[in-house]
Amino acid sequence: MDSAKIASISATNDGSIEDYIGVDKVGKKGLPIICIPTTSGTGSEVTRFAVIKYERTKKAISSELIIPDVAIVDPTLTVSLPAKITAYTGLDALSHAVEAMISTWATPFTDTLALGAIRTIFRYLKRAYDNGGDLEARYHMSMAATLAGLSFNDPKVLLAHSIGQTIGPIYNLPHGLSVAFALPYVLEFYLISSADKIALISEAAGIYDNKRTDRENAQEMIRWLLKFYRDLDIPLSLRVQR
Repeated sequence: MDSAKIASISATNDGSIEDYIGVDKVGKKGLPIICIPTTSGTGSEVTRFAVIKYERTKKAISSELIIPDVAIVDPTLTVSLPAKITAYTGLDALSHAVEAMISTWATPFTDTLALGAIRTIFRYLKRAYDNGGDLEARYHMSMAATLAGLSFNDPKVLLAHSIGQTIGPIYNLPHGLSVAFALPYVLEFYLISSADKIALISEAAGIYDNKRTDRENAQEMIRWLLKFYRDLDIPLSLRVQR
């Protein structure tokens, strides 16, 4: 889908693709785009971003002019995804929503979209991972990925994606896995400024305890997230990938 966005603006704008890397550097809207996702992860069918992968790094184009004109989200297209790719792409969507929540650009509107995505992923990702033919789980994961995509258009993604996009090309990791590695550590880092938001995420996970402080709920959320990873057979160390 990102390639389609880039091809679209290449047809209507002068110069090379590198000229448009960054924020709002695209001058003209591209050709019409219809995006049909076949995973439940990137949310690119509704976002203003297109990522370009180089040999050792990734760079992004960010512009409202590359938001697709039409998104057709059909969960049946995700049924054949292998379990590992289901997990990796689902955790990519989770990171989009979590990072949107703790961004300084977050709004009540984007928080609502993000929390809806987070709650759904925590409920249905393991089901989709265990049984790829579970159409109810696939439907909800498709919805969650699209909601997560909408949620981070304005708040943008933060450190987890910055780290993931740095280590991914170096270790040749799938994008969702590289972001998943970073997310718990990024949440630890943001405890000092965003414990209240991370506590809200713990509520979406169903583990919030009103007898605990926001910071305590946030710390419990990070521990719970690592258990969630183990349930999806996500390795917790880069050593396993070397």
